[in-house]
Amino acid sequence: MTETHIPSAVSDAEADMLGRLARNQDVLEFGSQYGRSTIALARFARSVHSVDWHRGDAFCAGGESLQPLLDNLGKAGVEDRVAIHVSGFTVSASAFKPEYFGFAFIDGAHDAASAYLDLSTAWPLVQIGGRIALHDYGLFGVKDGIDRWITEDSQRCALEQVVETLAVVRKRA
Repeated sequence: MTETHIPSAVSDAEADMLGRLARNQDVLEFGSQYGRSTIALARFARSVHSVDWHRGDAFCAGGESLQPLLDNLGKAGVEDRVAIHVSGFTVSASAFKPEYFGFAFIDGAHDAASAYLDLSTAWPLVQIGGRIALHDYGLFGVKDGIDRWITEDSQRCALEQVVETLAVVRKRA
């Protein structure tokens, strides 16, 4: 079940894929906005740690999104599996144990440098063999940042699949 009433660029197919990837995992989410992706993750995950500063950016609607997120989590009945962290990604990342998460979803700022930094920030937090999905692959500069990351050391990860604009990479040893 997808939450089509929640404003989001995450499509139904992408939300379904997020749910499959999150199944029985502890999940890290960078960027939740109003919670459509958070709910898709939380329906199947053991837990979701959702990090967002809830102020938007130049590519999405600006303004406060925390209260709508909390309301949407409550309506979906998943609030008991979601820990909300209101901060920037690098600040919250320092509080998590390395290789704790089995899956991470990144939907942060939408330029090459930010996509690269977000992937670099999440990387040490995901277990070997775990996956990271990045939204907006092929849009804005996100693809360039992700492709640069993969190209710099193709031994550390591989692009596993792309579903619409959701790129999935697997972390190798």
